[in-house]
Amino acid sequence: MRMKMTMKIDYYLHDRHYQKLKESGKSGNDLFGGLDEHKKELEFALSSPLFKPRSRILELGCGTGDIALWLAWQGHDVVGVDISPAAINWAEEKAGETGMRVKFMVSDVCDMKELEDDSFDVVIDSHCLHCIIGQDRSRFLKSAYRVLLPGGLCYIATMCGDPNVPLTADRHFERSTRVCYLGDVAFRFYGKTDDILLEIRNAGLRILEWRVEESSSENEQDTLLVNAVKP
Repeated sequence: MRMKMTMKIDYYLHDRHYQKLKESGKSGNDLFGGLDEHKKELEFALSSPLFKPRSRILELGCGTGDIALWLAWQGHDVVGVDISPAAINWAEEKAGETGMRVKFMVSDVCDMKELEDDSFDVVIDSHCLHCIIGQDRSRFLKSAYRVLLPGGLCYIATMCGDPNVPLTADRHFERSTRVCYLGDVAFRFYGKTDDILLEIRNAGLRILEWRVEESSSENEQDTLLVNAVKP
């Protein structure tokens, strides 16, 4: 397959997807396999000694807010960021229904200029990094580093390896760039484990521990879990 010279990226695909989920009456967690699975993965971060009670937490790619609200219920001060206005509106609705206090923001996770440097104890990547393509990946990790307090925990949960999910007629995987396309739009990055770990280190973070959660079926993807610290 001929490699694309330029990649077309449309992060607002996610906004349209959340709109469809809301219209269909689904929970909003369908993007990453369900809330219970996400909580199970988060145990990797929660077990870190850097994840302390009543932490100030930033969730990147918070979607419809379920994880942010769950963390707030445990007593943490949480900010959730997502590029999708539909997702953030939905998250705010859920916050109103539950009475939990979480600040939700529509923002570019590769910039987050609204947030101050060194302002969070914990930064959580909620399956967002594998949706970030090309040079934006470095920007994403550097932004996470910038807003994290020295000594703070950065938790990454990202797809890795070759695609396990069967590709449909309008999807194809470009092995040379590790990018999966939906039509002509680059929409997923399936990096090799060592390459993703190097990206994290190059952002200035020190990796404490990592592991790969292997998929349990062909309809799921292997996930790299990483706990890293800002020195």
